[in-house]
Amino acid sequence: MNEQGRYAHLIVRQPKLVRELPDHKFNKEMPIPIGFLMSGEQVPGANACVLYLMLNNITPQMAAHVEKAGQALPHKHDCDEVYILVGEPGAITFEVTLGEERYEVDTPACVYLPKGLGHGVRALRAIAGTSGGIIPVLFHDTYETRPLE
Repeated sequence: MNEQGRYAHLIVRQPKLVRELPDHKFNKEMPIPIGFLMSGEQVPGANACVLYLMLNNITPQMAAHVEKAGQALPHKHDCDEVYILVGEPGAITFEVTLGEERYEVDTPACVYLPKGLGHGVRALRAIAGTSGGIIPVLFHDTYETRPLE
């Protein structure tokens, strides 16, 4: 395997863990790992910002309080975004807000968010003994939000 090749700089092997994101509210009592898998900081020139928030082996306590874990408050971006809801079928049910409408979406699924569309997401329910999460992919080099007007 070539570890020092010409394209080695395009591989991010260690996510950058963060505790906060703009326009997101997280419950400190139920910490969820938040990591940047890709950004322009990690790979200069990348036009993608990829995060992950994952719950592995959801406990009964986590399932009972998943709705308090946190949420993306309504906001928008100056670029397209995709929510990739990953995990076992039905592991987590999310409430996805698109404009003024709300939808319940179970894992696994995918949601396309066009540039400028106000949106938000929060977990509603989870099933103990399963694993699931969300991978937001922003088509920009950094994770920047804009308030709704």
